[in-house]
Amino acid sequence: MVNHDEKMLTIRCCLQNICALETFIHSQTDIPELERNKILLITNEIFENIIQHANPHSKNIRFKIYKGKALSLLFLFHSENFEWFVANVRKIQPYYDPRLNRYRGLGLKICYNLSSSIHYRATKTYNAVSVRL
Repeated sequence: MVNHDEKMLTIRCCLQNICALETFIHSQTDIPELERNKILLITNEIFENIIQHANPHSKNIRFKIYKGKALSLLFLFHSENFEWFVANVRKIQPYYDPRLNRYRGLGLKICYNLSSSIHYRATKTYNAVSVRL
């Protein structure tokens, strides 16, 4: 399921919907291409991490781009283990995982370098990841 207006996208929590997320970002033609590319990199990483590590309970993730003085991104969803997810996100440093034969944690490092801030918030009704470019 994919629902969106020009400002918000609601998609089901599955990796296949990353294409819908990318299409939504590409449709934001009033955002300069360089900024859209940053948004693509950041949203792909955060969306994938939410799906794979935060175990979202709700079936949907809402994603919004705020176009103010500074561009901001917002992911809204519900997860029972969000606090664990956030604690691990903040501690992780890039490292080589010999079991998977690849590096881990580089994507989040890129997100932090491309943004001016990333904030996490947990409430009883929703969890949020907000990014300011």
